[in-house]
Amino acid sequence: MADFILMPQMGVSEESALLSEWKVKEGDVIKLEQPLFALETGKSSFEELAKYEGTLLKILVPAGEEVAVGAPVAVIGKPGEAYEVPGAAAAAPAAEVAAAVPAAAPASPAVAACDNKDVNFILMPQMGVSEESALLSEWKVKEGDTIKMEQPLFALETGKSSFEELSKYEGTLLKILVAPGEEVAVGAPVAVVGKPGASFTIPGAAPAAAPAAETAAVAPVAAAAVPVAAAPAANGAEVLASPRAKKLAADLGLDISLAVPTGPEGRIIERDVKTLKAAAPAVVAAPAAETAAPAEVKAAPAAVPAAPAEYTEEKISRIRKVIAENMHKSLADMAQLTLNRTFDATAILEMRKQMKNAPELGLDKVTINDLVLFAVAKTLVEFPDINANFIGDKMRRFTHAQLGVAIDTPKGLLVPVLRDADTMSLKAISAQVKEYANACKEGTLGADKLSGGSFTVTNLGNLGIESFTPIINPPQTAILGVCGTMLRPRQKADGSVEFYQAMGLSLTFDHRVVDGAPAAKFLKAVADKLEKFNLILAL
Repeated sequence: MADFILMPQMGVSEESALLSEWKVKEGDVIKLEQPLFALETGKSSFEELAKYEGTLLKILVPAGEEVAVGAPVAVIGKPGEAYEVPGAAAAAPAAEVAAAVPAAAPASPAVAACDNKDVNFILMPQMGVSEESALLSEWKVKEGDTIKMEQPLFALETGKSSFEELSKYEGTLLKILVAPGEEVAVGAPVAVVGKPGASFTIPGAAPAAAPAAETAAVAPVAAAAVPVAAAPAANGAEVLASPRAKKLAADLGLDISLAVPTGPEGRIIERDVKTLKAAAPAVVAAPAAETAAPAEVKAAPAAVPAAPAEYTEEKISRIRKVIAENMHKSLADMAQLTLNRTFDATAILEMRKQMKNAPELGLDKVTINDLVLFAVAKTLVEFPDINANFIGDKMRRFTHAQLGVAIDTPKGLLVPVLRDADTMSLKAISAQVKEYANACKEGTLGADKLSGGSFTVTNLGNLGIESFTPIINPPQTAILGVCGTMLRPRQKADGSVEFYQAMGLSLTFDHRVVDGAPAAKFLKAVADKLEKFNLILAL
């Protein structure tokens, strides 16, 4: 007989937990005390160990889902053994239950009747090793469309960039499961593709015989849910809800008492708050209509021009949230110090002028920033503590310059990495920076191009900035800010005064691992190379 793995209770007050990571996969042979999955409560993280031996027949809950204590999350048994998920009797037609196979219909919101040969579920892909979820920002197709292999299905955003997901299946788009603007866990289903009219099960709904019939069935269910959700706790009684649910409701500005509880003992859990959020427009629609009615009875005063709005509100993007978190963490965790200096930019300005006048050599697109990047790349390999990552209690010093270049995009700052930049020619650096910049602005640069940097250069010189304090991109140990040029006087050997073009450089470094003298020497070495740029081309 198959055994069900249940969500354990890790504390007296814990009614649910977040299943954050699976340590095994379907089909694995499970041993006693083997780690099965990681879970998080409101207080800490744990690993659940196997209490049974056998084959992992089915994972019922994907990583990233909050699960009520005591709910089944997986099935262990003999290969091919039949089982029935508790509470899922109505999730599939009788004929499917009778045909019991290891892929029996689960109760999880992220798992549907994937054993149906006529249906394929489109899953949220993982675009980076550290990404656990992504924002589904736009659908490129609509329900009923005929889908071809490699056809763009939807756009998604991670914390680092934007991407398009291409179809791995052909067929008809039977159902879109996730609305644009929703953040979705990696591996969770977002749409259903199959043969027209194919039967499939949407989690939490009756089996759908066809997309048209399914659409008709959804409306009355949604309408009926509103009155039930709109009954708050009586007489100010405390609402039974998990800590995670309360936090989410507070973040969304929702009255948690309006949520319909589905957790143990009538407790509201996180998914109930998400359901309330989805139904929020319908909940508030009735009061709005009632408020509007009396206004029509009274005599309307003379029309008064509407006062201009005092402000507008816009939800910040996922990329901006990640930038905010990273920058705050960088300043909170590091002892950051900035050194400022200028150098004589005459040589690089003259070099740029010569290149601009020689399009036949393919160098006319080289910018001042490209020249700085070239000099920095050549200098980095001479300073191992600057060309490094500080990770916990160890230093990772790079053999070559993995040079990050800050790119300003409409969605926020992105930092693609020039791999082994110290081995690249000036022309190659210039071409790759432009390629990466275009990809960043179009949202097509892969996540692998946005990680692994050892040092970053950010340039505000074209905006007339004379000096600034760039913030280090952790776990790097330093970052260089490039400033604009300005005329400065200096005394010549004969006592006369001349003006020259000076350019500013601002180096921020982590004083925990880099001392002031080595940082100053690095900044001087970069400045020296830029002042004698024609010589470093020979290196």
